[in-house]
Amino acid sequence: FFNSNKHTELATPVELSLIFMLSLFDYFRINVATQGNKKSKVVPMAWATLLGCPIVIGGYVVLLKMQTQTSPFDNYLNTVPLSFIATEFALSVPAMIAFQKKS
Repeated sequence: FFNSNKHTELATPVELSLIFMLSLFDYFRINVATQGNKKSKVVPMAWATLLGCPIVIGGYVVLLKMQTQTSPFDNYLNTVPLSFIATEFALSVPAMIAFQKKS
């Protein structure tokens, strides 16, 4: 649909809305995770982890696949936030377990 040789009229608004939604979800995810870390609560940490899933799927993977043209630099540039989110997922699960044992 978006990977054709012609850039459709719908492609730019959809890409811009995905970028806006990505930044909005990321903002909420970081705020919820911060509250979970400060208060040592499991529920905000779980919500932050769940908010990370649409960011990864909808934001980075779909946005890269839907763009009409991508350069190799785009792929390298998008591995940075994906690696940070993967590290966050890997560290949030043991933190949630530790918070659960603590309470």
